[in-house]
Amino acid sequence: MSFLKDVINGAAADIIFLVDSSWSIRKEHFQLVREFLYDVIKSLAAGENDFRFALVWFNGSPHTEFLLNTYRSKQEVLSHVSNMSYTGGSNQTGKGLEYVMQNHLTEAARSRASDGVPQVIVVLTDGHLKDALALPSAELKSTDVKVFAIGVEDADEGALKEIASEPLNMHIFNLENFTHFMT
Repeated sequence: MSFLKDVINGAAADIIFLVDSSWSIRKEHFQLVREFLYDVIKSLAAGENDFRFALVWFNGSPHTEFLLNTYRSKQEVLSHVSNMSYTGGSNQTGKGLEYVMQNHLTEAARSRASDGVPQVIVVLTDGHLKDALALPSAELKSTDVKVFAIGVEDADEGALKEIASEPLNMHIFNLENFTHFMT
């Protein structure tokens, strides 16, 4: 998918995937989510001076799968993504956004924001939200972080708009269903 390339200016960015791992995603769709992540990461140059990736699952309790500096090569990131396990839980997107702000958009987590490297969050959700988005979304929108909201199946368009950066037409993608990941 080229949506990241079209919006990120420059040759480097820290990209944090914030992925819904709630029960509503269902285990049978988890493989498609994993393949989507794999394809996006594979399409971008990875490394110390290029794109770096982190992955957080959000449900009742957000979980860091890996940090921006966990892996030095794209192949290591892809290997991890290929071997991830499904967790399940409730969809708490607001809690996930707060978790990313506190635990990933920091120098301690090896964010390169202070070096002028763009910070990008890609939120992937089915939109069956169980918590409030207003405060964490407003906090993110007051920063230079670009947030993409990718809704799947019958995701709440209002929630996607609340999550995403402006202009919305470049930061919101609402896929009809999980099979569109493969096109």
